[in-house]
Amino acid sequence: MCAEQISLAAANVRLHSELRNKSVKDALTGLWNRRWFLEMAVQEIRRAETKGKPLTLAMIDADHFKKFNDAHGHDAGDTVLKVLASHLSDMDVPGCFPCRIGGEEFAVVCSGIDATRATDIMDGLRSGLSEAQILYSGKVLPRVTISVGVAEFASGEDLESLMRRADQALYAAKNAGRDRIVIADQEQSPRAASKP
Repeated sequence: MCAEQISLAAANVRLHSELRNKSVKDALTGLWNRRWFLEMAVQEIRRAETKGKPLTLAMIDADHFKKFNDAHGHDAGDTVLKVLASHLSDMDVPGCFPCRIGGEEFAVVCSGIDATRATDIMDGLRSGLSEAQILYSGKVLPRVTISVGVAEFASGEDLESLMRRADQALYAAKNAGRDRIVIADQEQSPRAASKP
C-alpha cells in the first residue's frame, strides 16, 4: 500500500512537470514559448534595472518564410523552423534564453550581455544557419537566412518599449536587404552579410 502511494505521488509529480513544460515550451521547436518569454523578460528587466547590469533583446525572423512555405510546403517550413531552433539551442551562451514568439519569429533575451556582445553572438547564429544544409524528403532545401534586430535595455524602459525598438531594428535589417543584423538606434548594420 505504501509503495502504491509513493508510485502515485511520483506519477503525479511527473504529470505536473509535463503539463508545466507543455504550457511554457513550444510544441514544434522545443524552445521556450511566448508566454514564458513575456514572464521571464519582465523579471530580467527588473533585475537589470536593480543591479545596473546590461540586458539585450534580439528579435529574429526567418527571411522570405512565406515564399518558402508557398514553394516547398508547410512541412518543409516546419523543418526549417526546427533547424533554426536547433541552432539557437546550440548557442549555449550563459545568460542567453532563446524563445519562439510565434510563426517564424524568435527572440533571444541576453541577460548580463550588452548589445555589442549580443550582436557577435547573433552573427555567429546568422552565419552558421546560412551555411547549414537542410534536408527534407531526401533533398537539400534552398539556403535559409535570418534577419536580426538587437536592442539594449535602457534604464527606465519597459518590455513593450524594448520589444518595439528590437522590432524596428529587425524591420530595418529586412529593408536593408535581409541576412543581416541591425542594432536599434543605429542607422548602419555592423553585421551585414557579405555578398557572394
